Amino acid sequence: MREFSRERNQAAIARAEARRLDPDVYYDWEPEGCELCMRDLDHCMCEECPKCNETGNPECYEGGKCGGLHDVERPVPEGEMRPSEKKRYEALRDRLAAVKRPETWEIPTVDQVFEYAPEGDFNWDGEPGDSHAVACGEKDCSAGWHAHSYYEDIGRENGKRYVISYVADGDGAEVEDSWDERAGSTPEDWDNFALVNLSQQRLYEFFEGWARYFLHCANTNTDVLEEFRYWARATTISEYLDAAEDNIKYLEGEWK
Repeated sequence: MREFSRERNQAAIARAEARRLDPDVYYDWEPEGCELCMRDLDHCMCEECPKCNETGNPECYEGGKCGGLHDVERPVPEGEMRPSEKKRYEALRDRLAAVKRPETWEIPTVDQVFEYAPEGDFNWDGEPGDSHAVACGEKDCSAGWHAHSYYEDIGRENGKRYVISYVADGDGAEVEDSWDERAGSTPEDWDNFALVNLSQQRLYEFFEGWARYFLHCANTNTDVLEEFRYWARATTISEYLDAAEDNIKYLEGEWK
């Protein structure tokens, strides 16, 4: 196995830290490191070249002077996409772009929503559903992405029906929209409210949002929403791409 200079080792550490890698797992200040995968030599993931018996030598891969590993995909620094992953990322991005968002959505009527409601006054409290991944687009937001859940309270008071739509996040819930006969809402107001809050548009946005988020994770090697926080190891780029593809497949099955 080749030896590396101290200067090269420290430069590799600096690049690794820039990618927010865990130094206890991926790198150590003491041992010399591999310039390809940027792990210490005890954790190097590069193959031994069958021609020169070296490990981590760029010259062993396609286009190099040795070429003993010409048919093996060249390792990349931890956190960067391999060529095959970059190709898959771009293909998934194109597949997502090819999904056509419907121009119209089927929405339930007021009577359908209240079809199984009891007589007289009542209130059904909703509960937050599965979180949606939402890109805020705010330049001063360091995260850029947020997890929002939606739910509705449905009820009748003094003969007046209401549906209150809430959006919830880690800081609590707030009213996002409402159709409320107590406040003067009419049947003519229903369609606009139901289109946003009760149609399949919200389901579409759920899968589209997560597909875009996991592509973002793969491209940046970050998981700001901590969807993989319970894993005992770091998530790989391929696993982010798998998660994106799962959501894209649903969109393709329902709306392509």
